[in-house]
Amino acid sequence: MMAVLKSYDLPESFPDEVLDEAETESAKLDEIEGSDRLDLTKECIYTIDPEDAKDHDDAICVEQTETGFKLSVHIADVSHYVQENSELDKEAYNRGNSVYLPGMVVPMLPEILSNNICSLKVNKVRLAHSVFIEFDKRGKVLRFSFADTIIKSKAKLSYIDVQEYFDSKEVTPKIKKVKENLDIARQLAQILTFKRIKDGSLDFDLPESNIILDKNGEVIDLAAKVRMESHRLVEEFMLAANQAVALHLFRNAQPFLYRVHEKPDTERLQEFSSLMKRIGFSFPVSNNMNPKLFARFLEKVKDDPMADYINELLLRSMSKAVYQQENLGHFGLAFKYYTHFTSPIRRYADLVVHRLLRKLVNGKYPPAQAKTIPSYIDRVSKRCSDTERIATRAERDAIKIKQMSFMADRVGDEFEGVITGVMSYGFFVRLDDMGVEGMVRMSTIDDDYYIYDEGHYRIVGRRYGTVYQLGDKVKVGILKIDKQAAEMDLFVVMSDKQKSSKKQVENKIKVKKNNFQKFQTKKFVKKKQKRSKNKK
Repeated sequence: MMAVLKSYDLPESFPDEVLDEAETESAKLDEIEGSDRLDLTKECIYTIDPEDAKDHDDAICVEQTETGFKLSVHIADVSHYVQENSELDKEAYNRGNSVYLPGMVVPMLPEILSNNICSLKVNKVRLAHSVFIEFDKRGKVLRFSFADTIIKSKAKLSYIDVQEYFDSKEVTPKIKKVKENLDIARQLAQILTFKRIKDGSLDFDLPESNIILDKNGEVIDLAAKVRMESHRLVEEFMLAANQAVALHLFRNAQPFLYRVHEKPDTERLQEFSSLMKRIGFSFPVSNNMNPKLFARFLEKVKDDPMADYINELLLRSMSKAVYQQENLGHFGLAFKYYTHFTSPIRRYADLVVHRLLRKLVNGKYPPAQAKTIPSYIDRVSKRCSDTERIATRAERDAIKIKQMSFMADRVGDEFEGVITGVMSYGFFVRLDDMGVEGMVRMSTIDDDYYIYDEGHYRIVGRRYGTVYQLGDKVKVGILKIDKQAAEMDLFVVMSDKQKSSKKQVENKIKVKKNNFQKFQTKKFVKKKQKRSKNKK
């Protein structure tokens, strides 16, 4: 893990002046008394996070109304503690975001803020920036508003707590405090999900590796992360809050930091379409592609064994989302207006969005700041987009290191997997339910001489006709692990069907050889008899 930090120049600690400032700012919690914030400490507000979460930057409350629902999303008011141009702010800007590696976090803010004063802890009075959204019974937004608030979370729930309640209806002491509110929240989330998917939002549900560590940071198991209904519930409410903030700034025609996902490049989509055609799927491409066409295609292939891989290939064919001032919408979500507002503890972009929202006075920025805000947004956009890419690469490398550490003790073991890439020198296989990928090199498949068919993303045995192609299920064993390079070499384990097929081919060849030998022997005997007759 330290090697990953070094290779991506990620910080290992905070400068002393930053820690000192964090200590000073944390004392501001005592200033709540007598403030003009909206006091919501009596409301039924609660958090839903991973079981091991220490920083809670969002809390929710959902109520039924005569016309539909009222959603309240409460986000930790980090901007109250991290002042512009302070040492804390400069350090947060440089980091750009928190980086989550297996078993450790490189936080954007010192722990006294991220895990304590800013975190919306249960039964603790905390400052929040809140969004209130009213929906009709079909999930259409009727109106929204914003306020600086004081809240007190009534329950700290995990995704597992909520999912177990949804599945079993068993009311635990934690659930009991918010049961009625949670039931209404579930109704609203289901309505919003249905509406979003209907509007063309792409619901990529890609398999992620879940690395389970012991207290010493050693990997004790690998599994696939399961995306539960409880995850979707929180996601829907955060999406709604982010949209509301972006729409508010857009309506006021003020410079703003949007989260943008551009329309996919036609050439890359053509490559994806060509690949789909070769593996048996139709994905026509035109110049006026829209999210609904993508959503229909994903719906069509969702039950196919190759669905996960197709989802991943399509995602790779699309642009990466970035932060920028020009609003081009979010293609993947099918949103016209979108930003990041809901995670200011771990993303600097969200912290800036909080500040911009608070700067508005009667829908405009103060004249003294209006001229400098556009260049400020451009600078922050570039920095946050860059640090996000670095974090993604670092997290990916760290996961591979942990995966290879775990698999090193399983050399020789056999697994089922799917072929995720075919090259001239072999093919890649992702092991089922583990998220680990390795390579079967052509040189290790010694049952035939294989030829690379680039046009069809496959290799074909010249003698027996065995085919290994993109998306095929295959059984493999672990040949060797290179921990330093974080690479895994695999070997093919032939199925009974393949063995039988090979045997049949060998038998046919044997029969042909025998017949040919008999024919040659017969021919030789005839010639010999003819020569003997001529001599006589």
